[in-house]
Amino acid sequence: MCKDMYVLTIDEDTQGLIINALLKLREEKLQEGMDVGWIGDVIVDVCNAPKRKGRFVGESHER
Repeated sequence: MCKDMYVLTIDEDTQGLIINALLKLREEKLQEGMDVGWIGDVIVDVCNAPKRKGRFVGESHER
């Protein structure tokens, strides 16, 4: 099995939506009797993801 690594950069609003969706998925899978231990690990990863820095209109940056 291959394990790929990705870096997720999100803003706080998106982080909240992802966590809520994962919690809902966890509840559904618990009712079905499935293993949900991995969902807790994903929630921790999402909580620890670097935050996207907001930019204002007209703000420039160098590449």
